Amino acid sequence: GTFAPKRSGESFWHMFDRWRVIFDQQYLERAWWTGLVEPSIQPVEASDGRLGWEANEPATENSVTKYTSGQEFTVGASVSTEKAAEASVEYTISNETEREIPDWGVSSVTAGNAISWFFSSRNCDPRWGSEGGSGWESSCFDIGFGKPGTPNLPNDLARGQNEFHASARWVTMRDGKEALLTGAEGKLGFRVRSPVQLIDTYCENWGLAACAADKHRIDRDLSGPDVAVYTVDVGDVLPREIESVKLSPNPADGSQADDVTGTVTLDEPVPFETTLSVFSNEDQAVVGTPLSDKVSRARVTIPAGSSTGTFKVQTNDNNLAKGQHITATITVFYAGVPHPQRLCVVTRAGDTCTS
Repeated sequence: GTFAPKRSGESFWHMFDRWRVIFDQQYLERAWWTGLVEPSIQPVEASDGRLGWEANEPATENSVTKYTSGQEFTVGASVSTEKAAEASVEYTISNETEREIPDWGVSSVTAGNAISWFFSSRNCDPRWGSEGGSGWESSCFDIGFGKPGTPNLPNDLARGQNEFHASARWVTMRDGKEALLTGAEGKLGFRVRSPVQLIDTYCENWGLAACAADKHRIDRDLSGPDVAVYTVDVGDVLPREIESVKLSPNPADGSQADDVTGTVTLDEPVPFETTLSVFSNEDQAVVGTPLSDKVSRARVTIPAGSSTGTFKVQTNDNNLAKGQHITATITVFYAGVPHPQRLCVVTRAGDTCTS
């Protein structure tokens, strides 16, 4: 979200105005500046029982200059091959970004499925609450021996455009267990709030040489957009079921470098372009980018409105003698669920693999 406490071309009210006090001029008021942004997202009551919180970023208290937004998590599984060995494959989803917030900080105040953060100024920290709170005056006012006790100038971010980033992740549930939700059950609502506290720090009464010690004041004004409710149909977001994975030709002649076409068919068309991961555990059946001396990976794209996608497997007879064969496990992953198929690679036309 983005927020600035003034419109383009406008000046702050009483941010840089000086008042004459006895024989001097002082800055008696700093108003208005952005002190606290409290973005939150929470499932509506009817959806809360169908969701389980997994993670949110920023997750905990960060430093006053940097925080991390976005998520990173790994999907993986192990599948058995014909040789009783296991081929472990995994992939990582990540959109993590480190962001700068000079003289500010952020803390997570998440509770259950309700996700919330405090992004707040730190040279005058509004989280300390009403005037007189611990540390409040010393951070918001220029106090001490020989000091005028006037309000400090807010930091640059508090006086300019404030941009914040955050993310959250839930898993869908049914009867307390993880489940894919479809139809009416898959329509989930989320309530989003982004209240912004504008701050006015001022001296209510000037003494002979300084602002009276008991006259430091802070006023707040709540601004920001209205509460909004968004509906997400996770029946569209979450994957369809894989109906079949077929390989043709199978067996394939590695001595002729046969190209094998893999066809993935879902049980329903997808509402938007969808990408699946494909792995092979043998170097005689290469699907794409090598991940090790044997394992390779590719991706299958299923266009919006379609239920099928294809991929290629390039075979070879490397390290195989004439008459030998090998069985590769070609595994399609969708939402972390493996769908393995065996591909027989021979070195002589007409041969087959025995299982």
